Amino acid sequence: MGKRKPMAARKPCGRTRPEPEPPSPAEVKRLRDASLAGMRSAEWGTELGRLYLADKISSVQYRAGRRWAAIVEAYAEACQTPRQPGTATLDPEGGKAADPDTPAGRKTAKRHKRAVDLFNEASMALEHAGRLATHVTRATTESQVIPCGFLELAALRSGLQHLAAYWETRKR
Repeated sequence: MGKRKPMAARKPCGRTRPEPEPPSPAEVKRLRDASLAGMRSAEWGTELGRLYLADKISSVQYRAGRRWAAIVEAYAEACQTPRQPGTATLDPEGGKAADPDTPAGRKTAKRHKRAVDLFNEASMALEHAGRLATHVTRATTESQVIPCGFLELAALRSGLQHLAAYWETRKR
């Protein structure tokens, strides 16, 4: 009779699998810190949210960035801008725009006009922050580009603060 094999995890060929190495202390600390930081929140999904969670921008600036991103999205829909990257066209004939003479068409046209007006007004307010601030703010909020260095982070803060101040004055 053959010698009995010890109980162990085995590969399909019959060899025993090596014991998995325990994680390094640095990895344990990183994962612990991540769980304590609450990485389940939705803010981890965007670069703007990561900057907010890392206390690089304030909550007012974060809200301004989210609002700007929503305005840009509505503006792109109103201008019928293609999404990046392009998606497959499921309707080869193309969709039909709502007829502006129908109630649904008037409602759509009104929504699109409002989106264009909001974008133009907020864009003018953002341009008052300067060229670099405008560029970095748009890149971070629209394209998820991480600001590089102190100057870009300061420009992002400035752009977001200009937007927040603009919307605060519009409330009054």
